[in-house]
Formats: sequence, C-alpha cells, structure tokens
Amino acid sequence: MALLSFRTRNPQRDRDTDRGRIDRLLQFLRQLHAEIDAERSGLEARYEKAQTSAAFALEAFENGGGEELASKADNLTVTMQRYHARVAALEKQIAFVEGAEMEARAFHDALSGVDPEKREGGTGSTSSGNVAQPAHD
Repeated sequence: MALLSFRTRNPQRDRDTDRGRIDRLLQFLRQLHAEIDAERSGLEARYEKAQTSAAFALEAFENGGGEELASKADNLTVTMQRYHARVAALEKQIAFVEGAEMEARAFHDALSGVDPEKREGGTGSTSSGNVAQPAHD
C-alpha cells in the first residue's frame, strides 16, 4: 500500500531549516534597524544645523537685519518641524523593528531550545508563544 511508504523528514532537519529562516530574518531586521538609525542620525544632525541657523537669523533680524532674515527663520522653523515629524516616524519604525526582532529571537530560541534567561542580554520575557517547544527525539 502507498500509505505505508509515506515518510516524514527528520525533525532535526526541520528545526535546522526553520532556524536558518529565522537567522536570515534576524539578519534582515538588524540591517533595517541600522538603516533607520542611520537616517535618524543624519536628520538629527541636520536638525541641529537648521536650529542654529534659525537662531542666528532671528538674532540678526532682532539686531536690525532685513526682513529676509525673519522669513529665513520662519522657513527654518518649518523645516525643523518636518525634521521632528520624520524623526518621530523613524522612532516608531525602530520600535516596530525591535519588537519584531524580539519575537524572531524568541522564535529562534524556542527552536534551539535556548532558555531566554540564559541567553546573553536576555530579559527572560521574550517568549512569543508563537512556536511550539521542540520535541526531543
């Protein structure tokens, strides 16, 4: 009978395949985090530069400078507000990626049989509940 010849893969091979996928996911999430963090750092540097320029323009205007300095200060204020909004959006993205990384790490640890308390830098509260503990062969 054909039903009697059905074979399944070795459970260890399945766990290894799953761990490989999760490893790639973790690598991708770390890469995303680095990209978002680099963008945020660049924006923060430009924000500080715009803030300094706005302060100098406003001070020059108050000391008798032309009307164009007040307009420049206003434009820089709008620019800083945009920077602030973008940095806030990036912060949300970072929080999302960090949460996804915690979930993926918990998934990986469950597949590997790693106790989250013993993992380096572990908090013990990263168990996602999304993966069954591996059966011992």
